[in-house]
Amino acid sequence: MGFPWSLVFRLLKSAGKEWIRSDFSNGNGSTTGPGADPALVDLVKTTRTHQEAISRLTDDVKTLNQQVQLLIKLVQWLIILIATALLIAIIWLFTN
Repeated sequence: MGFPWSLVFRLLKSAGKEWIRSDFSNGNGSTTGPGADPALVDLVKTTRTHQEAISRLTDDVKTLNQQVQLLIKLVQWLIILIATALLIAIIWLFTN
């Protein structure tokens, strides 16, 4: 079952353009504008909470991605180092 977009659009329409404009323009989390629908107020608060959580998760994923890339480079260098050591050992065995 999908997200109830029709309910969201209905709530946005019933709240009135003035309240939405004042709520999103001041950026201080005000939900007391004229014509504020309590369901829309809850939706806005929940959406902001989710947006903040998504932002934190996005930052965490970026950090994790950087760490994984660093680990991959480290493993690659370790493989090169082991292969070089084995090659040197094989050459040394056949020359002595």
